[in-house]
Amino acid sequence: MKSLLTIAALLLVALIAQPSQAATLLEISGEPPEATVEMDADGLALITPKAIAGSSIAIKVNGKAKAKVYSVQKIGGEPQLLGPTSQRILFTPSKAGKVTLKVTISHPTLKEPKTDIYTFQVN
Repeated sequence: MKSLLTIAALLLVALIAQPSQAATLLEISGEPPEATVEMDADGLALITPKAIAGSSIAIKVNGKAKAKVYSVQKIGGEPQLLGPTSQRILFTPSKAGKVTLKVTISHPTLKEPKTDIYTFQVN
């Protein structure tokens, strides 16, 4: 009982000390938008590139941000469609400024890779 009261007290202190703030998660699917994407420095962008299953995706960030390619495994709900890639890119800016994300997609049956460029203005 004492440990339960201690945990409750710690949670109460944490809630009082830091007000909760909602961050924005941008979801970008397919081709990059023609316009620059505006986002806050505490936001995230989840990018689903236009690629088929078996494609390999390489990324390069220019600016104050990080990006990583993740393989998504869906649990429950509707089954994933066959054909599109299950890879997603999680983009996380760290400071205000202009950032570009270069995504190179190597299709399993084409000779030349395709490159898409996403441009972000981080506020």
